[in-house]
Amino acid sequence: MKGDYRYVFLVSLLILVVLSACQPTEHETSGDQLVGKWEAIDDQHPHSVEFKEDGTVIVIENQQEFKAHYSFVNEDQIEVFTEPEEISDGTLIDIRFEEGFLHITDNGNETRYARLRINQ
Repeated sequence: MKGDYRYVFLVSLLILVVLSACQPTEHETSGDQLVGKWEAIDDQHPHSVEFKEDGTVIVIENQQEFKAHYSFVNEDQIEVFTEPEEISDGTLIDIRFEEGFLHITDNGNETRYARLRINQ
């Protein structure tokens, strides 16, 4: 009887640890979640987007690679620069994370992305 409680306790503890590892920590910012490679899903123009920690963003579409730079305006918005910041104004893009997907809204058009990998 005593062993049964210990087993249930250990299994419950293991489930709790696994579930908490799947959720972002309260210290994980949008920047932490954004870094990595993402693939557009439910989009007419298949492409991938890779956000790097150094502020570089790479878009690959039709085997062509486009590089730009990004910075956070706030937790839900980034500014993307195709030229150095001193030369051109950036484009404001809304971002949000929902159920493991990245949603990017640009000029009123929303695209949903699935994570391909996390950059190390």
